[in-house]
Amino acid sequence: MAEVTNVFVTDEGEYGYSLDSPQVEGLAAGWATETEMRREYKQLLRDVGVSGDVVSHTQLRRETPEGVEYIIRWMSGKGEEERLHLVNQIEKLLHSARASDFLRPLEPSATGEYVLVACLADDTLGWLIDQLNPRGDVLVANLGVAGEMVAATQVSTEADVDWPTVEELGWKRSMTLSELLVSATKAGRPVAVHA
Repeated sequence: MAEVTNVFVTDEGEYGYSLDSPQVEGLAAGWATETEMRREYKQLLRDVGVSGDVVSHTQLRRETPEGVEYIIRWMSGKGEEERLHLVNQIEKLLHSARASDFLRPLEPSATGEYVLVACLADDTLGWLIDQLNPRGDVLVANLGVAGEMVAATQVSTEADVDWPTVEELGWKRSMTLSELLVSATKAGRPVAVHA
């Protein structure tokens, strides 16, 4: 099992709660209520061999008023209050007249929804890459900038995206997301990369 296991607990709305992880192939579980999920998920992780550090992320599965599906993800713990502020900014944006302008240049995941990750400026590219499913995934990293603005960049493990690789750009896993956005903007490079 991986040294660090990212676990995504998703509020599926009327369908309850689900659990998955990019480090645990085949892990998929669901519960009708949050109480059941909180009571059972740690034992489930032990049962499938997860040991070491577990990084918990919460996800909300939602739709824009136009019916576009999206998932907003944030990490529990470090910086959670700041991340939740960004989640609220993203939710406002996706329920405003600017939603289609924000989503238009972005790639959805293989299953059709946009996976939006609430990031902090000092989160690293490696931290984001570790959240990707190695069997194919697309994430939208979001940073709050200049008050109420949201900046976005994408990272993917999808085989069919035509984006430069992290290596081709000379970027490192230790690069912070704020450094990544500055580098991409200064160089006029795309802010979508293949991990």
